Amino acid sequence: MGRASVILGKVGYLLRNPRTLLLCDAVGAAATACATWFLLAGGLLQTGIPVGFLYSMAVVAGVFVLFDVMAYRGYPDAVFALRAIACLNIGYCVFVMTTLLLFRGAVSPLGLGYFFIEIVIVVPLAIWELTVASRAASLRRAAAESEAKKDEPPCT
Repeated sequence: MGRASVILGKVGYLLRNPRTLLLCDAVGAAATACATWFLLAGGLLQTGIPVGFLYSMAVVAGVFVLFDVMAYRGYPDAVFALRAIACLNIGYCVFVMTTLLLFRGAVSPLGLGYFFIEIVIVVPLAIWELTVASRAASLRRAAAESEAKKDEPPCT
């Protein structure tokens, strides 16, 4: 039991770190891009959604990967990037839901299931990203205020 709690503690720490969370997002976006491009748009799994829409979804997910990796490497600021990618992830889910509504008569049960699972994963991730970004920004502000107080001359 002791070893499991240590592992869970380390995982918890990693998921509270904005930069690490950006890497998790990048891995998820890469998985989405590959699955959408090769499995869905490639025709291995029939979704009922036009191939052009599927390729567009894959390209958007690929752009998210690039953004996450750039942010992880320091540009832009990780907290800003985490907020941005969270909003983009929610926007992607809205796009997916809109696409499912547009093609509701043609969407296969497999397509509906795939995108439902994707939304069930991405929306909580985006909410978690916003939470972590908010906490990190609060800690940053508190540290800056503390540093500013150190620099103030004492009252006489």
